[in-house]
Amino acid sequence: MAHGIALTDGDRWPWLMRVRSQLDIEATNLLKTQDSHTQPLYVVCGCSALKRSYRELLARNNAEHSTGQTHDTMFVYIKVDREELARRLAQRKDHFFDPALLDTQLSTLEQPDTAREAAVVVDGMQPVEQVVREACELI
Repeated sequence: MAHGIALTDGDRWPWLMRVRSQLDIEATNLLKTQDSHTQPLYVVCGCSALKRSYRELLARNNAEHSTGQTHDTMFVYIKVDREELARRLAQRKDHFFDPALLDTQLSTLEQPDTAREAAVVVDGMQPVEQVVREACELI
C-alpha cells in the first residue's frame, strides 16, 4: 500500500486470520479474569474489515483458544463520505497508506447490513469524542 499497490483478498486473509487469533486470545484471557459480579469486559480492535466475509471471519469463535465461555463480536461502522476521507488522508504525514488508493478501498467496501450483521453505524462526520460516545452507547 505504501507503494500505491492495492491489497488483494490473498493479501488480506492471512492478516485477518492473525487478527482473529489475537482477538480470541485476548477475549479468552479477559473472560478468565471476569467473575459473575463484574461489569462486562471488552476487547477493542480497530481494522477496516471492508467485506462481509472479513467480518464473518473476525466474528467467529476459535475452538483452539476456547475455555467453554463465549464472547460476542460487534462491529462499529464509522461512516464518512468520500470527500471527508480524502481530506483526512491529505492531512496525514508519514503514513503508509497512499491516498491514491482511497477509491480502491471504497470500491471494496461492503457496508455492514445491520439487519443481518451484529453492526451499528455511527456518523463519522461528528467530532471524535461524539463518535466514541455514540459507539459506546450503541454497543
